[in-house]
Amino acid sequence: MSLMELKRTSLTRLVKNKYKIDDEPMRMSDFEWRGTLNKAELFLVIKYNLGAWKVKYAETEYDLNNVDFIYVAQEQSPMSGVLEPNKININKLITFLQWK
Repeated sequence: MSLMELKRTSLTRLVKNKYKIDDEPMRMSDFEWRGTLNKAELFLVIKYNLGAWKVKYAETEYDLNNVDFIYVAQEQSPMSGVLEPNKININKLITFLQWK
């Protein structure tokens, strides 16, 4: 997956350039990662679903249950990640959102 394969959505602006990610998120499953933003100020969940990258964040892990995902990016060729989930690279999304 290259950066050119990710397209912005109408909601990308809600998270792009807004936060700093603490470390690379921990992979919880083939299609979900968890991490923290702004020195553990916010908890983060990133989900990949058929080429759609979705993000949700909250002040506590418990609050993550009450927050909806934000659809932040779409891949041009979504089936590649479904067929080979080990090749999904979360760092491409992080770079796309400029969470450095």
